[in-house]
Amino acid sequence: MSQARRVILRVPEEIMDYQDPDQFVRLYFEKLRPGEELDHNRHYIHHQPPSIIPLSNPKVHILIDLEKHEFSGPLGKNFPHDIYSVRQEGSGVALYGYSEPVKQNLLQKIREFSDSHYPWGESIADQRGYI
Repeated sequence: MSQARRVILRVPEEIMDYQDPDQFVRLYFEKLRPGEELDHNRHYIHHQPPSIIPLSNPKVHILIDLEKHEFSGPLGKNFPHDIYSVRQEGSGVALYGYSEPVKQNLLQKIREFSDSHYPWGESIADQRGYI
C-alpha cells in the first residue's frame, strides 16, 4: 500500500466543473497512478469552493488525502505533499508538475490555509461532530 500523502491540484476556476468536481481527481489517478482508481474508502477529497473575491487568474484547489487510514492527526511541517497545475490543452486538460523552488513556495503559501481548513481525511464538519 502507498504512503499517506496529500496531493494538491490547482485548477483554473474557469475550467472547474462543479457538477463533476472529481473529474480532475480521476485525471490525476489516470495519469499519475495508472491501474489505480479513485476509491473514496481509501482516499478523501476536499474541494475548495469558488472565490467570491474577484481575482485575475483565480485557482481552485482540490486536495486529495491519499491513504487516509494510514495517518491521523494534524499535518506536520514535513508531511509529504505533491502539487500539480491543471491546464486546458485544446479540447482536454493535462497535469503539470512544478520546479522544486516553485513547488516549495506554493506549498508554503497554500499550507498556511489548507492545513487548518482541511483536516486530514475528513471535513471540518466531521471533525467537529456536525451533522
